[in-house]
Amino acid sequence: MKIATLIAMAAARVIQEESGLMGVRICPVSLRPADVGTLAQEVQKRLGKKTYVAISVPGASPVEKERVFVSEGSAAAERATLWRNEVKIEEDEHLVYASVQVHGKAGGLEDTLTPLGEAGLREEFVRWADGGDSGLPRGLGAALRDSGILERVSAAALCQYAQAVLGDRKRSDWEACGHHLSLLNLARDSRLDGRAAGERLAENDRLVSRAATGERVGSTTEGPLSELRAAFQAATGDIQERLAKVDLATLLDEGMKKRERRGEARAKAKKSAVVEPAKPKKSKKHKAATPRSREEQLIDVAQGAQQGEREKAIAKKARAIGEVSPLEAGRSAGASPNGKVETQPEVWGKTDERRELGALANVLPLGLAKMIQALTNGRGFGLTWRARNVAASLIRDLPLNAEPVEKGPSAEGDALANASIAQYTAARDALKEQLRTSARGGDGLAEFIKAPLIKLAELEVRAKAKELLRVAAELLDLATSSMDSRLCQVVAQFETVRVASREGDIVIVLGPFHPLLLSQAVGRFEAILTDSKLGQEGKALLARSLSEAPAAPEHWPVEGEPVLRLSRSIGGLLTYQSTAVELDPKEVADASSAVISSFVELSPHSKVGMRIAVDGAPINGVVEGAALVLAADPSITRITVAAGGEGVPELSDRAEAVLRDGRLALEALSRGATSLPSARPHLIFRLVPSTANPVVTEQSTPSHPTHASGGGLLPTEFQVFGTGFRVRTPIDPKEQPALCAFEALHALQSNRQPQRAFLRTEFAASLRSILVERRGFPRSSWEVVVAPKVATTPPPGLFLLAHERFSERLEFAIVSEDVTPASRALRGGFESLGIQELTPTMVRDLATRLASATNRGIISPRRTGKHVIAASIVGVALRQEFRGEGFVAPLEGTSAVTLLGINPADESGAMAIGFGARDSTLHFVVGYAALEQSLAAEFVRGKLTGSLADRCERLLRWIELASLDTGGVGTTAAREALNWLLFPALAERDIEGGATHRLLLNLGRGTRISTSVLCYLPDSANVLGGRGAAKLGNSPVSLRTLNVETFEALVLSGGFTSAA
Repeated sequence: MKIATLIAMAAARVIQEESGLMGVRICPVSLRPADVGTLAQEVQKRLGKKTYVAISVPGASPVEKERVFVSEGSAAAERATLWRNEVKIEEDEHLVYASVQVHGKAGGLEDTLTPLGEAGLREEFVRWADGGDSGLPRGLGAALRDSGILERVSAAALCQYAQAVLGDRKRSDWEACGHHLSLLNLARDSRLDGRAAGERLAENDRLVSRAATGERVGSTTEGPLSELRAAFQAATGDIQERLAKVDLATLLDEGMKKRERRGEARAKAKKSAVVEPAKPKKSKKHKAATPRSREEQLIDVAQGAQQGEREKAIAKKARAIGEVSPLEAGRSAGASPNGKVETQPEVWGKTDERRELGALANVLPLGLAKMIQALTNGRGFGLTWRARNVAASLIRDLPLNAEPVEKGPSAEGDALANASIAQYTAARDALKEQLRTSARGGDGLAEFIKAPLIKLAELEVRAKAKELLRVAAELLDLATSSMDSRLCQVVAQFETVRVASREGDIVIVLGPFHPLLLSQAVGRFEAILTDSKLGQEGKALLARSLSEAPAAPEHWPVEGEPVLRLSRSIGGLLTYQSTAVELDPKEVADASSAVISSFVELSPHSKVGMRIAVDGAPINGVVEGAALVLAADPSITRITVAAGGEGVPELSDRAEAVLRDGRLALEALSRGATSLPSARPHLIFRLVPSTANPVVTEQSTPSHPTHASGGGLLPTEFQVFGTGFRVRTPIDPKEQPALCAFEALHALQSNRQPQRAFLRTEFAASLRSILVERRGFPRSSWEVVVAPKVATTPPPGLFLLAHERFSERLEFAIVSEDVTPASRALRGGFESLGIQELTPTMVRDLATRLASATNRGIISPRRTGKHVIAASIVGVALRQEFRGEGFVAPLEGTSAVTLLGINPADESGAMAIGFGARDSTLHFVVGYAALEQSLAAEFVRGKLTGSLADRCERLLRWIELASLDTGGVGTTAAREALNWLLFPALAERDIEGGATHRLLLNLGRGTRISTSVLCYLPDSANVLGGRGAAKLGNSPVSLRTLNVETFEALVLSGGFTSAA
């Protein structure tokens, strides 16, 4: 069976089974130049000489006949598009189009030709194989399907396998089938027969897959299992040739017998299973109050206890709030929720693995939980697992009995080093034992990973952790000062798990006892024992600092490999990857669907045929976003996504469905952004990871002085440059000796000088550099820049329509030459302002002025037009307060939630903080604006009161606390929360901060501050009749009515002068 024959058979079946079809398209499909002639002949043999055949195969010789056309590129797609207008179906004429690649010129064929993919070709192979005339033993096709092998093997590989079996004259039918299984990436099976072929093939596939991923598939050192492992460990030669030398027949026979016994065990277990009693329904009479975090509860106890009783009080509270429920801790095998004994089946599955791992499986992904358990149970030396393809896949699910490689010291190593390692191992074992005994039936390790501060509140645990850090610092110093490169590598890999794939992909996760994590956890707990009395605000800020991710180096060196980049933590454990996870496809899909829906709503004509171009990779997220919109809105006829690159993106079932229906189409563009205008798109998505930023990261120390260590908290320093800012976390060697020793060894491994600090660089994608030239696009099209962070200044001639922080890891900005479609979203907001006789031209003109004045955009895929106008007005007003160098930080994200105590997105109106230099003073303005409905505000005896006053006063207290130079954890925590709000705003403007930058760097070290409040309220608020002065503490408050006059003053005629 040749692949060309199989394609012809499948195409003929589709056309003959459903009358009236014009033809089929098979794209993409695996074809070689040698298959072209056979395919054309076979198609016309089965469908008749009247059939048109167009084939595109790279490297094929061009053919141009009356009804056969062959080309290397898109010419075949163009010819097929021409032929579709000539096909006379009533005269039994049909069209068959086959292509190795997806061509943009084939877009018109998707409406007229029925798609035939790999799944259809594989099913055709099964029909042929079990049809009786193939020459293959009957039942082979069904066995391939039942075993799951059919789904992952290409049609071309199936044809190659069938040819080998049919050409084998030395063996019987089934024997030949088992002998040539290596062509399907399986080992040989000399006893394969028709009685249990599906089960044997499935077990064969399981054993081979485990060997390929580095899992130990058996305990013997000889025999087929060791040969199977050796086949994948060999670095040279063809893997199929090596698999052909391994016969698993004996092992598969044993596996079939075990399967029978397991079936009997399952039947017994089903009879003896105990049904859990139904859980009582919760009463709806009382709504539970929002619980305080465990960190805040510890801080409350520490602040309320006497100095000598503080540690005992904290330990007692930690035991009370650190109890783990039986469900969270995991039950022992055989125990049911009601205490009765159950008969457990012998089948070992995911449930059994989770039961054995206990609470650890509830804290970490299953694969990583196994790795951390193996690391903890061992001696602390680094462990490495091998993955078949993608390293991260083993983090999710580690195959059973997978064998890691341990990076330990050599037997003939230095005596002093071996003694130091032995001392470290002993201290580590002491901490493990203490965690176990303190767990009181739970899982001490899981509790420590999930809430390290709760476990460290126990005196014995904290004492053992400090001792481990002490010996770890000595071992790290010894390795750094030695000339032994082997010792340095061993110590550098301590307390880490590593997964490396054969393609070079690497993931490293730091274990819970790593000095980078343990040292900061102990330091943060020490911050709770501060002598200073904290107010409620200080406690909340400290709790946030205690629960945030620890400071860490930006890169991780790997011998002989490119450095790894800091990625998103997993279960609270720091993670480094070859390609750090930046743009999450799911988040890109959600953001894309929001943008597409907004465009369709504002430009309804696009429903009949929206076109989207994508610059950047991967495009899966945008394609999935389009599929989400199509599934939610059946009135949209079609969306076409055009992108450069090779092949077809991996599609979800949802995307596959709309692709089959013809409502979603994919087109290929030539590589490079210059080809995007040819797609004539409505939307252009530009996917920009932070690594694409041209700014070079320098390994240098900022010139400004460092903060104090804050009693255990590591402070953060910022340095803005261009569209990015560098985050520097200094390390005090007296407070954190183990952390300082780790940084020194890390610097040695990275070939740089120790800095006693961790550096991390954050970038905002510059719109002015990404959108340098805009030619050939429709004037009304939207360009959507998607990146971890996006600047807010568009190039000249373009308007910033939207700027959204979609999540903590993704932002997008929308720019366009034309504001007309976007202006339609603002009509309701303009009407709320009291603007009458809103003609389309007036709405467009007002939107244009607003877009020119604001740096937050004029529309939002997730907020109403009224909220957008309010946010734009408060931004414009705050910048006008400074006249010269002023910046605006919108209150959004985790820092805003910490500062306000609530999520500002859930409140009416918009809030922001304006800041800038006024002579030698750093001035802050807390701004608020709302249309129609605002937070409650009252003016009583010259004072502002109500919920609006509460929000503003809270922010003012944070600013004042952050500016104090008294030191302590409260001021350090306040500066952290405030800086993470202000410095990104400074960087997003894509301009130099100058005096503001210098004053902000010295906040808390002598910088003088001043504060004021600016509020724009609707007429319904009835505060001071629309304009007046008030006080909030010592800060002046300017209250203004948000109506037509104030809008014109702000947006149209230059704005008010500062009333503060």
